Amino acid sequence: MISRRDALRLAGIGFMHESFDQDDPSHYTRPWFAWANSLFGELILKLARERPRLLASL
Repeated sequence: MISRRDALRLAGIGFMHESFDQDDPSHYTRPWFAWANSLFGELILKLARERPRLLASL
């Protein structure tokens, strides 16, 4: 089984999906899982403003 982080990387598009096949992350549902991607984007912007060193360490 792969992690969510690996699935994002291996699917090749960098977005979150509703679900994915644990054996083949290129097979997933909802190619644009808008609310989850939007919340993640808000988190990144908040971190950039409030804790930029966290992002720099990635």
